[in-house]
Amino acid sequence: MYDRLSRLRSPLARTCAAGALLFGMISCSMSPDEGLLVPQYDSGTAAYRIERAWNDRLVQQLYLSATELASGDTLALRSLLINRGTKPVTATWRVCGLTIRSEMQMEEPFILCAAHSATGAIAPGDTVITEDAGRIHAAPGVYTLEVQHLIHPPRTLTVAVTVRAP
Repeated sequence: MYDRLSRLRSPLARTCAAGALLFGMISCSMSPDEGLLVPQYDSGTAAYRIERAWNDRLVQQLYLSATELASGDTLALRSLLINRGTKPVTATWRVCGLTIRSEMQMEEPFILCAAHSATGAIAPGDTVITEDAGRIHAAPGVYTLEVQHLIHPPRTLTVAVTVRAP
């Protein structure tokens, strides 16, 4: 599955990829009451996916390794920014990890890259990819994750993650 995704990457996207995680293509739905994006599970790929499109034709797809974890488990995230428009879109995006806000603590890996963001035009059909992962430390409960890949224009995807008792 990763080979199929890597063939879709443009040169810009290859320079922004922080690692190789296995994620599949699956669907998502919107929860009208809470405004949360609700990922759907695909047992064939063992991945979850949410997607949001904006008026400027930029689309963000967020892949999660799990939506239910125990404290001490690792959550891996992969975000793709895709320009589905006919004109370049100027943006600033995270290149080394994602901005993740939550009451749930995510312990980042010891080795991190030195870059923070890049600014430029995302060409029509181009994809920018950033990945992140962290070990979860939280009491059992449901936590909201706000995940930001695009810094400017500022855009955030929100998803719920459940931490279960070990």
